[in-house]
Amino acid sequence: MGVIFWFSFIFALCIIPLYAHLIRDWRKLTILTSCLGFPAFIVWWIFPESVRYYLITGKQKKARKVLERVARYNRKPMIEDKLEQVAAEEKSSLKDLFATPTIRKYTLLSCFIWCVESVVYYGVSFSSVLLGGNIYLSFFIINSMEFPATILTIWTIDRFGRKWTTLGGMIVACAASILGVVFRMHQDYVYDGYWVMTVIMAMLSKGCINLSFNGVWVWSNELFPTVVRNTGMGTTNGLARIGSFMSGYIIWLVSVILTVSIPVFYWRVPVAH
Repeated sequence: MGVIFWFSFIFALCIIPLYAHLIRDWRKLTILTSCLGFPAFIVWWIFPESVRYYLITGKQKKARKVLERVARYNRKPMIEDKLEQVAAEEKSSLKDLFATPTIRKYTLLSCFIWCVESVVYYGVSFSSVLLGGNIYLSFFIINSMEFPATILTIWTIDRFGRKWTTLGGMIVACAASILGVVFRMHQDYVYDGYWVMTVIMAMLSKGCINLSFNGVWVWSNELFPTVVRNTGMGTTNGLARIGSFMSGYIIWLVSVILTVSIPVFYWRVPVAH
């Protein structure tokens, strides 16, 4: 489940170029895509609040009601011991992520990896429109690579583990991006052989960085102890957002100097002049 739910996100990425092709005004496009989020409010009445949240905030009665509802649906008795065990745990804070050397190491490494993953992931997506040809088709093709990559992730995280899925995807994405830059530098005109290889390397880079991103999502979730898991995942995810908005400035910088991607972020995807 840590990977499967990403299919909905990928589907949304693939239909964005269709909306953008039909609605050329960016203001109207922004309004449309924003309004599509309103149906999500129905989850307020469908999904219950987290039982753990109720317990650590001292709302045992509400937590018990949710668990009783779940027990009735599954036709199973409610486990009282688990309820008392979670209720006895203390609420975590940001300082708990640096409480011990081991947790501190996990926190710092996870934050760095998430930031890097986000820079590459969104950098590849944003720069896909600069590869040449139809910008809507380019965006669709590059992002559609996430479908097979996500399916592959389900197999690789069980076959090779979370760590090697994450690191292996990053290494291949790095190599593909460097080769893409090399091919781009030798390109004479659009649709020549070097352009084809550049697009292939960009597709490979996007697929592999998606594989790595899915892997680190599951990996980090299992690295942090239960008490600090929510705080740890929220912190690393926040650092990833810093990487996502950095990627836009990197793309602008690469549009001035093509090879700046190698000394600054050597895993960057190739883009046009």
